Amino acid sequence: MQSVATFAFMYFALLAPIVTFGGLLEEATHQRMAAMENLFGGAICGIVYHLFSGQPLTVIGSTGPVLVFETIVFDMCTSLGLSYLSVRLWINLWTALILMIMVATDASSLVSYITRFTEESFATLIAVIFIYEAILKLWNIRNFLEVTTFNAGSGDSWCACNAPSTATSDDDYSWVPKIARKRGWSLTNASFVNRSADGSITGLNYNKMSLTQCIPMHGNLDGNACYPLYDVFLMSLMLMLGTFFLAMTLKGMRNSCYFPSKVRQVFSDFAVMIAIVVMVGVDLLMGINTPKLNVPSTFRPTWEGRGWIIPLFDGNPWWSILLAFFPALLACILIFMDQQITAVIVNRKENKLKKGCGYHLDLFVLAILIAIVGILGLPIYVAATVLSINHVNSLRVESESRAPGEVAQFVGVREQRVTGTITFLLIGLSVLMTRVLSYIPMPVLYGVFMYMGISALS
Repeated sequence: MQSVATFAFMYFALLAPIVTFGGLLEEATHQRMAAMENLFGGAICGIVYHLFSGQPLTVIGSTGPVLVFETIVFDMCTSLGLSYLSVRLWINLWTALILMIMVATDASSLVSYITRFTEESFATLIAVIFIYEAILKLWNIRNFLEVTTFNAGSGDSWCACNAPSTATSDDDYSWVPKIARKRGWSLTNASFVNRSADGSITGLNYNKMSLTQCIPMHGNLDGNACYPLYDVFLMSLMLMLGTFFLAMTLKGMRNSCYFPSKVRQVFSDFAVMIAIVVMVGVDLLMGINTPKLNVPSTFRPTWEGRGWIIPLFDGNPWWSILLAFFPALLACILIFMDQQITAVIVNRKENKLKKGCGYHLDLFVLAILIAIVGILGLPIYVAATVLSINHVNSLRVESESRAPGEVAQFVGVREQRVTGTITFLLIGLSVLMTRVLSYIPMPVLYGVFMYMGISALS
């Protein structure tokens, strides 16, 4: 049952950052990689890694440093006029080769120089980023509030949505975000206009009716009768804090004085799952239009100009192979540090693991996966510190026999490959569960982010 609780928790813990990073990748790479590619890459990498790695308690995922690296590579290819996905394929192949050489030359033994100070600093940094991201994403919901008007247009009361100062004329709609353009909206003659397939034009004049569109479109509200509706932000705050406190409270029930020990154990194991279900139920009962999880509904590449297999050159000159070697060196340093520091933290003596560590084998499996995702044009997956710490903590085993009132003693971790494999299998099947997942409010997942960050800090 503890393993069932773990993969139920880890599924939501992984799904939120995968979809979020997918959205950030879509923006950074101009749709070359997005949420669909991230889900597909997660399913392949996660299942293979947890079946064949030396330490299956380490969880791999999309990480911030890798996202920054992808952004830099895309900008470099754009400035040089090269095809990004083909250059990236060669970067991945070079990276895989260098990592193979590192495995063959016993370079993973360098982890013996990683001190406790380095581990703690790295883990703290990642945990703080999780907490910061949760708070920042909640705060950003303010920018997507609906707006109502009070006696607009009568007497001295008025409310308008004006283009920002960056717009040079009424015909300039470069300020309208990409999400709005994808929906067919543009700005012409002081109106948001939607051109339908038959050529007819429907629109909302932004001086009167389109106030609900104004803030998401980065427009400026102007007038003394504009009232943003803060009910969505308040509800989002309640959902996030409710998920966090409920998960923390239930997780600590194992050592409480209430209920029999078996009941306390179930509540503690399923703490995050119960918190998510309860807060999703609260959101449905309240009926407020909070932002929901957005998962792709069809299995196809996001960008129409690419397939699932990336061509070796795609119009690039032969020297792009040599150029790719230098970013690959940087990628190797990044991946080695991310992977091995996380592995050292998981393999700490205080976790009382019975199975030996597998630094070389883990890096070898990762090198093969990096080559595969390069060929398929998918994001790189590497060990995720906070997710790995939470995976280990959720599988902690404590002593059954103890004196009444005595705190349970930690005896070890339930070591197996099942939880990681099933979690990533469910990640891959998420495309088939879009109808159910679309009911999950994003603030609930921000609450899970906060829980993971603070529990990892301890």
